[in-house]
Amino acid sequence: MIIQCDLDSFIMDQELSIEPFFDSILTLNPAPDRSMYVMVSRSDQSFLLDPDLNILYELPLEETPVEIRWLPDSSGFLYRTYGRLHYFDLISQTGYLLLESDLFSDYININAVWINFD
Repeated sequence: MIIQCDLDSFIMDQELSIEPFFDSILTLNPAPDRSMYVMVSRSDQSFLLDPDLNILYELPLEETPVEIRWLPDSSGFLYRTYGRLHYFDLISQTGYLLLESDLFSDYININAVWINFD
């Protein structure tokens, strides 16, 4: 279990032992297959974490995500920043700017549904 306090985050295990987490969590988003997580910290850093919440690496994102939406196959994710929508491909470790609009500046959710054209 992750416990988020005002400025610090903690992990509590099944034996109810509590340890400090390495950074304060702003958002934590699990991949659809639960094989990894994207964590955005309150210090505006983004990390890819393994299923046990250990850091795999820091993500080289263009800006700090406000919202993250994973691709159904967990190969990457869309992320919204203020005024922009980006895509990050985990396989190639490459990010792309998809859209830029004032609509994304104050909009709360991406509100997307994935569809399959096969």
